[in-house]
Amino acid sequence: KIRTACFRPDLIIADYRLRNDKTGAEAIACIRRLLAAEIPALLITGDTSEERLQEADTSGLLILHKPLQPMKLRPVLYSLLHPGPGRPVSSQQPAPE
Repeated sequence: KIRTACFRPDLIIADYRLRNDKTGAEAIACIRRLLAAEIPALLITGDTSEERLQEADTSGLLILHKPLQPMKLRPVLYSLLHPGPGRPVSSQQPAPE
């Protein structure tokens, strides 16, 4: 479906744990590969197990924990959608304010 879509997403927000033992990091990598674009992305997770957090951390993507508060999410989304000096497309930490 992605290949035939007539649009490119501005941002990808994916839950870390998906169906069929897949991860959001895998989904993000697949979408980026299919569209041949480094689309800004972040992972969200409610999983607090050390193993899962390490796996998510290894992805190199920004990780936010559930429940997400709008006041925390808004500046992160802005940073991802408006990269500038010192603001990478994807990173472990949001850009400093």
